[in-house]
Amino acid sequence: MFLKYTGNQKRSSIRWKIYLLWIIVIVLSVIFTPSATIGLLFLTPVAFFQNMFFTWVSRSRQSGDPDYHRYAAWGSNGVWLLTQGFIAANVYTPISDMVKTGITADSIIKIVLTFIIYALATTEGSVTMMRINLGHYNLPGKLNFLIEKGKRQVGKR
Repeated sequence: MFLKYTGNQKRSSIRWKIYLLWIIVIVLSVIFTPSATIGLLFLTPVAFFQNMFFTWVSRSRQSGDPDYHRYAAWGSNGVWLLTQGFIAANVYTPISDMVKTGITADSIIKIVLTFIIYALATTEGSVTMMRINLGHYNLPGKLNFLIEKGKRQVGKR
């Protein structure tokens, strides 16, 4: 893996959580159509990256470098928009269908699973980006700009 953890804090692996989510989705694929299963599988990394960018943009807003914040905001807003498509497909569409046809177990399971995937993936994305920003990972050269140094540190002006 290209991110090697170097922090002193207790290491929490995100891999097992993402694998577990994907296993749940694959097992439940017998209930859902293949397109619904694919939608839930793609929601995991998209939600993870959404909160990575959200954490970056939140921290960059508190720095003294407006250009650094600009890059973070582009990423955050772009991934947020993409995530909304997955939320619409996996939550709003089933709710709309339930209004028309009634509540089904499939719809409830899909909505609950979407909430679980979204909550876990966004939480782990946020924690991962905070660790990256604080320099807890050895990053490849081109990604070193993500480590907060100088005026990019939170609270620096």
